[in-house]
Amino acid sequence: MSELNTETINQPGPAQTAQVPACQKCGRQDETLRVVAFPFVFSVVVITFRRNFAGLWCKTHRIQNPMAAGLISSIFGWIGIPSGLFFTPIVLFQLAKGGVQPADTNIQLLAALAEDKLRKGDTAAAVRCLEECLKFQEIPEIKKRLNEIRPRYGVEPEPIGCLRIISAFIGSLIISFLIGVGIGVLDLGSRYSLSLIMANEVPFFVALLAWSPLLAGCFIGCLGLTRTIEQTLLKIRSGNQWLAITLAVISSLSIPYGIFEGNLIIDNICNYTVNFT
Repeated sequence: MSELNTETINQPGPAQTAQVPACQKCGRQDETLRVVAFPFVFSVVVITFRRNFAGLWCKTHRIQNPMAAGLISSIFGWIGIPSGLFFTPIVLFQLAKGGVQPADTNIQLLAALAEDKLRKGDTAAAVRCLEECLKFQEIPEIKKRLNEIRPRYGVEPEPIGCLRIISAFIGSLIISFLIGVGIGVLDLGSRYSLSLIMANEVPFFVALLAWSPLLAGCFIGCLGLTRTIEQTLLKIRSGNQWLAITLAVISSLSIPYGIFEGNLIIDNICNYTVNFT
């Protein structure tokens, strides 16, 4: 079993220069850049392997890695006894949080990128980079530099109307509900299909795997919910922590209802099929 190795994330990719950090996939240089490792777990009965996808990526090219790591872990990670049962929930929680992102490394990266943006005259981008630094840690030097830039160049947040906030919240609730419906359909649909295939004799490990679609669906749902909340906060241009927490709580409450509705859809389809035949 290997330990999580994050050394590779400090190695520059083909699109990365020595002076200014850039996404190793596309060369993008903005506030979404992160040095990050996405751990995953793969188990074969009594053997459990821990690996990770690691690198320096922009937001666009980070999406596919937690998806792949999450699917591997949720389907094949937890069937290992006993290590898989222990490590899989930990890994899925880390992935749901955005992977392992070393704070010091990312702060240095974003601060260097901010200074490069200032040299190029892109003050708004520099402000965004420094604001991302503060999300990792409240550093007095970064706050001082940010306060120097904002009034000098007039970079101030635009006021947002109540109607825009309300519409963004409603949109987030609808998407969260649909995520729940998808999880419910995937869960009951996969178990119903397995019951038809295996009849009454279901081996132990096959029974364990029957829960894999639910775990995978819940994980992907968490990623989708996180993405929805991020996009909602971006639309209303808010970095308020309490607003983010409120939105997360309200949106997450709609997911169980969506799961119930998804189960009900499959249940009605199954009953209709049985009655029809």
